[in-house]
Amino acid sequence: FRCPELGAAVHVRDGEARGAMERLARAEGILVGGSAGAALAGALQHAQGLAAGTRVVIILPDTGRNYVGSLAR
Repeated sequence: FRCPELGAAVHVRDGEARGAMERLARAEGILVGGSAGAALAGALQHAQGLAAGTRVVIILPDTGRNYVGSLAR
């Protein structure tokens, strides 16, 4: 496995991170927190500029245990 140097950064707004967090919970049944939502939202933004078929790996860095109540609203 080769991992090239990071050559770009993606800005993710709080609302985008929360939307991705909710998307994972509702569509995939994966309960994550805001950091993981930000990671997903950033990866999705970055992936738009990649060639079709390119793989993107996302590490989801936290749990959504503390967000269960807010996701139910």
